Amino acid sequence: MQRIESLEAKCPACGEVNFELRLITDEGIGVAKCVACSKNFLLLDSVDYWFDVIQHGYPRPCRCSCKKASFRLRFDYDYRECGDVRYIEVWSICASCGATKRRMTMEIDYNETDSLVEQPLVYCKQPKLLYDTKELTLYITRDDASRVLDCLGDRLGLNLSILAREDKDLIVRTVNLAKAKSTIAATRDPYSRIYATPKPLGIPPDSLSTHKQEDSFWRRSEVIRVDSPIRMDWRKGTPGLLYYIEFANEFIDGEVITQKSAQFQRCTQEFTEWLHNNFVNWRGPRCFDNANENVRLFDDRYRSKAR
Repeated sequence: MQRIESLEAKCPACGEVNFELRLITDEGIGVAKCVACSKNFLLLDSVDYWFDVIQHGYPRPCRCSCKKASFRLRFDYDYRECGDVRYIEVWSICASCGATKRRMTMEIDYNETDSLVEQPLVYCKQPKLLYDTKELTLYITRDDASRVLDCLGDRLGLNLSILAREDKDLIVRTVNLAKAKSTIAATRDPYSRIYATPKPLGIPPDSLSTHKQEDSFWRRSEVIRVDSPIRMDWRKGTPGLLYYIEFANEFIDGEVITQKSAQFQRCTQEFTEWLHNNFVNWRGPRCFDNANENVRLFDDRYRSKAR
């Protein structure tokens, strides 16, 4: 029999009930700021992922259709037969007009969920912390991508691993440089990501099963992540390959910005310098393109700006 329980939130610091809400609904995370004492609280299990996700941008405050931004907050918990929470609906009740709206639904895919009920609001002193993380974009050929792997695996001496889907599971396999290059050269892109790391990866089988887990993994670990390419057709009939490469020289432990090892930071610096020396950054400082591909896809749009 389905069991649903509701909990109306109160500020753990002052006991007031009205909050300003900032949510990232597709990630299932959010922060609530008490309008009385101005303290910030991360919602539910947002504490595990919040700082990694907001590096892409801090969310705007939610607003009611009446334009107000102060809400009471209600959590509806749906339980499994074993007693763990199966999913949670987050509802807002406008403090001005009383309008009720479901803001977010979270499916819980793990056990031991008592903390989600006992402490749905977790105090956060600095919810806007940013750390040194880089997202690079490259319009390059597959041969260029192979050269990127040569730099990572040969020049920098990093270990290479492939994240790929086998049946319904994501599997990480350590490979040699030749295997990584043959994989990245395949036209059907039979991989999700390639990881380059100073040390061989030791990853629990279920630690990368969700997008949030994988994003948290590479940001907190000493990893340069090379995504499989996206086919972009800016000029009809002439698609190009867009690669994303990401790494972070720092991460947040609790609410403390922590630097990764000096060895890893030297690798990321040398890798970035290699990209500068081998590609053009006409589109911007974090963009590295094959010059011929850039012109083929965009004519002189970016090259003329770079002059």
